[in-house]
Amino acid sequence: MEKILYELTNRESDTVAMEDRKYRKELIRAGEWVHPQAPNMKFKVTLDRMKEWLKNFKKGLFKVFIPKRHSENPDDNTGWVEDLQIEGKKLYGVLNVQDEETAQKIDAGTIQDVSISIDPNYEDSHGR
Repeated sequence: MEKILYELTNRESDTVAMEDRKYRKELIRAGEWVHPQAPNMKFKVTLDRMKEWLKNFKKGLFKVFIPKRHSENPDDNTGWVEDLQIEGKKLYGVLNVQDEETAQKIDAGTIQDVSISIDPNYEDSHGR
């Protein structure tokens, strides 16, 4: 099944360094998103949709990895999302970045934006 990538381009998105290569970062907020290379691909994010993602994440139905440059190669994973939190109309992730080079870029402000991949038909290995 094809994955659909939606990008949140937000220079004002806050990234807060926590402890030892952990960061709290805004992932997405409620609203309508448009794929930057395909203006006809629109995706509506509601607070209810974010609550559903949070509930499924807490149940362990999926894991979120942090790849380099949108790669699907497991060797390119730099860490994972440890937790999700909703504040207001924004979804935040607690990122555990194990790759030192990536952590240095985040600390230096070189990495500011975030891209998320949303599979509307996602099923885990148990068909959930």
